[in-house]
Amino acid sequence: MTSTDTTLDALVHDLDHGRSVDMWVLVHRLVDAAGDPEAGEAALRALSSARPGTWTRIDDEVRSHSAYRGTGKRWRALVAAARRDEDPLAVLLAACSHDGREREAALSAPAMRLPSLLPILMIRATDWAAPVRRKARTVLEQVAPDPGRAAAMALHLRERRRGQDVMDALLGELHDAPEATLHRLRADGDRRVRRLAYRIWLDGRAGLDEVVAAAMTEPDTVCRRLAVADAVERAVRDPRADVLEHLLTSRSAPTRADALTGLVRLGRPERGRAFLGDRSAVVRAVAQWAVRRAGGDPAEEYRAALDAGEPRTAALVAGLAECGGRDDVPRVLPFLGHERVRVRAEAVRAVRLLGGPVEQAAELIADPSPRVVREVERALGPSSSVPSPEVLWSLLDDGERPYHVRLAAAGRLTRRDTATRVEAMLWLLMSDDAVLRKRGVDEWGRLARDSTAFYGPFAPPALERLAALITTAEPVLGPRNVHWLRLCLGLPR
Repeated sequence: MTSTDTTLDALVHDLDHGRSVDMWVLVHRLVDAAGDPEAGEAALRALSSARPGTWTRIDDEVRSHSAYRGTGKRWRALVAAARRDEDPLAVLLAACSHDGREREAALSAPAMRLPSLLPILMIRATDWAAPVRRKARTVLEQVAPDPGRAAAMALHLRERRRGQDVMDALLGELHDAPEATLHRLRADGDRRVRRLAYRIWLDGRAGLDEVVAAAMTEPDTVCRRLAVADAVERAVRDPRADVLEHLLTSRSAPTRADALTGLVRLGRPERGRAFLGDRSAVVRAVAQWAVRRAGGDPAEEYRAALDAGEPRTAALVAGLAECGGRDDVPRVLPFLGHERVRVRAEAVRAVRLLGGPVEQAAELIADPSPRVVREVERALGPSSSVPSPEVLWSLLDDGERPYHVRLAAAGRLTRRDTATRVEAMLWLLMSDDAVLRKRGVDEWGRLARDSTAFYGPFAPPALERLAALITTAEPVLGPRNVHWLRLCLGLPR
């Protein structure tokens, strides 16, 4: 959708956020503002917070504009003003010209050293024309750009053919940057800049206590993982078991898993026992490995914990499913009726993983929790004969049942024999409920693409029901589809 607001601020904002923008209008706004000090200042202010991708789009579009209008009076006046360094906006636009000589001349203007023009200066440092590129890099060496803005632009440009050289130059400066600069970049709103700063900071410049603090508080997942990996490695090397114990208190499951791994590497596998009941499967896996390293059997630990009625029941049931055997099914079955949703869901999952009877799990297809019903669906698989069609039809036809139950029943009916599948599809198509009707439309699409599904005999009672349903559904399907469906089923037309 093209933006209807053509003010420069609105156009830049829309471009920043990936919306469709009429670039010709945007460039005309910039060209018209050149030469007017007040309008030019407003234009540069609108561009001051533009994202790197916006700058490269503007550069491409101005180049196209200048190639088309390069001999026009307005563009020639703009280039002349840029050479006289009368207008920073004119300098910016001239630095985007299709003519390499005009771009190079614009780079010589003192205004090109202004912070507001830094993105274009960095773009020109990747220019295809060697004289322009050399000139831009010479000017870049003479300015002290804002590190965050320069880093964001360099990260964007490094995908270009000559962009890695600009990135390498920036990395050299950041590696020598003061601690305060890196601290500011580690809190930058641009995640790519933030992650770059973390990598430089962790390359021998960060103290262990600071790294641990970042590992416990950093909101960005990638930065936190970098800090955790560094902290764990140093804690194992030093050794610092206290650091690892502190990381074990983190709310982040990967952090706890890495910390526990570090403790095992330090020769303390017995710590794994306390984390067998962790909510995270990743942490449980490390804990089970640690218990085995300590000479124990995690399955026995889970059995004992469940028999003793310890808390964290859901995690204990999940853990037993992960390392137990078929003999553990009777211990798990009673939890199918537990009052807590998570326990019931994990019990269904355990029955599936341990190879238990799916018939008992199938009873929970009418569970009030969508989470439990999803686990039942996984346990039953695509071709299970349970629940019976009678049960499924009763669930589907019961308007008091929640959506997830009725949709699950519809899904199981459409996986049965062809007659049941077609009957369910027709029932759904005629439903008053929009959600169920949409499910019927989807199923009709699948049937229409697979006429081989109709191969095979159909029982006369089933054909009679289908004939009546097809007649009722004709206003929804249309005469042509009804004709095709009757033909596939062998019904009289």
